[in-house]
Amino acid sequence: MANTDIQRADPQARRKAAILLTGTVIVLGTIMFLALAYQDGFEAWLSEDDGQFRHRVEIIIAGFALAAIPVMVASTYLWRFGRRVVDAQRFPPPNTPVTRDTRIVTGATAVLRGRLLEGIATLTAIVSIGVPVVLWLLLGTAV
Repeated sequence: MANTDIQRADPQARRKAAILLTGTVIVLGTIMFLALAYQDGFEAWLSEDDGQFRHRVEIIIAGFALAAIPVMVASTYLWRFGRRVVDAQRFPPPNTPVTRDTRIVTGATAVLRGRLLEGIATLTAIVSIGVPVVLWLLLGTAV
């Protein structure tokens, strides 16, 4: 028999999610605006012929590595959330505030969701670490 239990939305969780989403859009929008505004200067700096090209590319790779930090934090959260789902065999896990009324899934279906979350977290972590590493290895062979 299907589980038809509903976990009711938490208004405070909805507010927190809206604030987080708004803040993220503002920060990423600002980064995009600045990247476009300074694109010509960046290209000129990168292409200056003063023997510092390798050093400049190293700075860019370090920037990618720093950008991986928040991705790793998100990946860690996602992994832990997936682990909670698997351990509880319930989605959403107990005591997890939700932003909208959510049907509670239990058993094998919940475990599958938890495993999928863990898999996505793992792939995200691998990519966020792998991109700077691959760039660094390419730099060693190209310059």
